Amino acid sequence: MKSTITLIVLCCAPWVSAFAQTDTDAGRRHYQVCAGCHGFDGEGNELVGAPRLAGLETWYLTRQMGNFATGVRGSSHEDPHGQRMAPMAAAVRSKRELDDVAAYIASLPAPRASPAVAGDVQEGQRLYAICAACHGRD
Repeated sequence: MKSTITLIVLCCAPWVSAFAQTDTDAGRRHYQVCAGCHGFDGEGNELVGAPRLAGLETWYLTRQMGNFATGVRGSSHEDPHGQRMAPMAAAVRSKRELDDVAAYIASLPAPRASPAVAGDVQEGQRLYAICAACHGRD
């Protein structure tokens, strides 16, 4: 049992220490370039095709930036938004800078989602009564 715990700690230590060493203040400074499209609060901008970043986790952000760096994203002519993003992603000069920016973005609170549809909740409840027989009341 003791050796299993030691193995887990040794395997996780590099990830924990890398995360602990991020500098969100430096990330905020580096993020200013991103804010031109993604918004100062990471809210995104539909007009330019820049998605919301606020609320995304660091692993996802670093993975996507890695995809731009390797050409998995942004290299296809069928992906105009990715093509615009690729040179911006290349502006991140180091893993440390990427980790700091990702930590800063992950610290931004996700905005509340706006309702996607409008409707009458009471009428929806009435109509759902038949569905509830199979799908449950909640």
